[in-house]
Amino acid sequence: MGVSGLFMVVSVIWLILMISFGLRRFLLIVAMVWLTLVIWFLMFAFLRMVWILSFMWVIFFLFWLMIAFFCLMVGVFGLIFRMFRLVPVWLLWVRALCLIWMVLFLSWLLFAFFSFIVGFFWVLFRKVLLVYVWLLLLIFDCSDLFRLIDCNHIAFVVQGFAQDGTC
Repeated sequence: MGVSGLFMVVSVIWLILMISFGLRRFLLIVAMVWLTLVIWFLMFAFLRMVWILSFMWVIFFLFWLMIAFFCLMVGVFGLIFRMFRLVPVWLLWVRALCLIWMVLFLSWLLFAFFSFIVGFFWVLFRKVLLVYVWLLLLIFDCSDLFRLIDCNHIAFVVQGFAQDGTC
């Protein structure tokens, strides 16, 4: 687990502790905003790592995935606000807004999944399986491996495979 993963784990533990100890509303809001920013930071870091492969379908998939996670964060945070009675009871529109955000999350996630499947079959059709192995390594957070390898060489090899299927 890299530094970004440790950063995420600490942020989640911090959020759980703040909710369980029942601290004030302001600190809870700060924790939720912090967690949202951490998730966006991780998604953009992953997008930057994948950028060297310069496959538009991967970038398209990650773009929709970022929107899906944003919808999920808003929906979950709204439900947490409602559960801990941080909003008055008469604000029933908060519950409706949370449900709308959760439906948006599911639809965006479904769209991102389908774009990933289409990209997978495109790569399979083009017989560029090595590129897909590199993508799987990136998904499973092998950033330490990529620090040991020259990024220019990776980009050169991937471009060679994408153009004519040779190194």
